[in-house]
Amino acid sequence: MNERHIARQLTKLAFGLLVGGLAFGTNALDGRTRNRIPLGIRMASSALILLTALTLTRQRNSITRLAAGGMACGFLGDLVMAQVVPVPQHVIGGMLSFGVCLLY
Repeated sequence: MNERHIARQLTKLAFGLLVGGLAFGTNALDGRTRNRIPLGIRMASSALILLTALTLTRQRNSITRLAAGGMACGFLGDLVMAQVVPVPQHVIGGMLSFGVCLLY
């Protein structure tokens, strides 16, 4: 299998996790409109998108490497904003994590 096929399959899996989490998440049943997708599914889908970007970097293309770097910063930002990675001010820390990719 080539990298594009693997990346396509990982993207489909991440999309399926998000749709399944949105449809069948525990928070969806109690009428809450915020954070309907459970935390584990949100982080897993973000990790799969990062894995997809890392898979595509094997093509040795500078654009795919930049995209993978941006996805890594985004994944770190997701972890900080979801308070999986403890920082004193999670909103500011998450924004800084997302912003690091601008320097990358």
